[in-house]
Amino acid sequence: MENFNKIKMPETGVSANKENADFVTKIKTEKSEKSICLSANQIVAREMLDDISVFSDEERVVIEKKLIEEESLNNKEQAIFDKARINWFFDKYGFPYKLKITRNETLLRKYASEKEVEEKVSLQQELFLAIKADDNEKIKALKEKYESEYPDQLEGIAVLFGLQDYFSNSKKLEELKGKKWKEEEKKVMTDPSEFQFLLTHFISINGHNKEFLRTFWEVLEKTAETGGNLKQLHIMRQSILGQVAALKIFEAIGAKPKLSHPGEDVFKSIDMWSKNEDAIQIKSNRKITEPMMTETDTAFFPGVITEDDEERCHYNSKYFADNQRFGLNLKKYGKIIGKKLRGYFLVVPTAQFDFITGEPSEKIIEFVRDYTNKTKEKE
Repeated sequence: MENFNKIKMPETGVSANKENADFVTKIKTEKSEKSICLSANQIVAREMLDDISVFSDEERVVIEKKLIEEESLNNKEQAIFDKARINWFFDKYGFPYKLKITRNETLLRKYASEKEVEEKVSLQQELFLAIKADDNEKIKALKEKYESEYPDQLEGIAVLFGLQDYFSNSKKLEELKGKKWKEEEKKVMTDPSEFQFLLTHFISINGHNKEFLRTFWEVLEKTAETGGNLKQLHIMRQSILGQVAALKIFEAIGAKPKLSHPGEDVFKSIDMWSKNEDAIQIKSNRKITEPMMTETDTAFFPGVITEDDEERCHYNSKYFADNQRFGLNLKKYGKIIGKKLRGYFLVVPTAQFDFITGEPSEKIIEFVRDYTNKTKEKE
């Protein structure tokens, strides 16, 4: 577990342990115009203290003891702290705290300056182009430079170098279909899901830079072709971009969506999952010309969620759902979290989202806006 023993930050400098000092970004505090360095772990700690009112009395005591009073916790207190942090992070950001690469990318980008983001993307672009050109010497140099300058923001790199493992795990999942899977498939099911979350998140936060993503997809194609997985990549690309489109649609209509992944406790609860018997290789979906939306009792992850105090709605692109082997039963999930859940499949014709960025057309945005407004009127 991370050590927050030196989380206090003076206005003109940093007090951090060695692990935290390794990963830094610059943010401006409300009290000072001076830039100070904060690690992703320190940002988590700061935000926990900012949100201290959402924690229970028992949790507040151990959080303040660790982050403010800088005292060590015993095993019981540490367990309370860890659980509080996991639950708080999931409620705030919509995905598990344990997804470290996406967690750090999200937090550091949240506070980074425009210039810092541009510099990081530019270095990624150089690396992608070197891979595309098979320039091994440059690949090595750029990879070392990137890992040195942005050690805590490796999302794009992780996707590139995790692609073949993703295909390998997906094939294992296929081979295990119909066999006893309660323990065997658990890890095989988790890895592809986390990779898909990583990829969906990466595409969604870089959608403004089309040329950057164009190069990224070209490099993924080259990597997939080398391993004989080009067809599988094309299927995955359509499903991931459909999911990105769904996320951006709900952003456009002001629904404040989150890209969601089930909490670790739910993910490990095998009886919450069911085999997606309707899962098929995407073949004819390109022929669909009009958008559709239909209610379902199953959710797939990474998914798009919107919620209020009374209910949470899970949305999945039908392209994405068709390419998944396991879905989460919303009735069982709802009972566990004590909330009314609804699930929807959104069929977005490929002609109505950009096949590089996932950016949706105005037509599909208006369709979803009208659909959700009519749904509210009926209630």
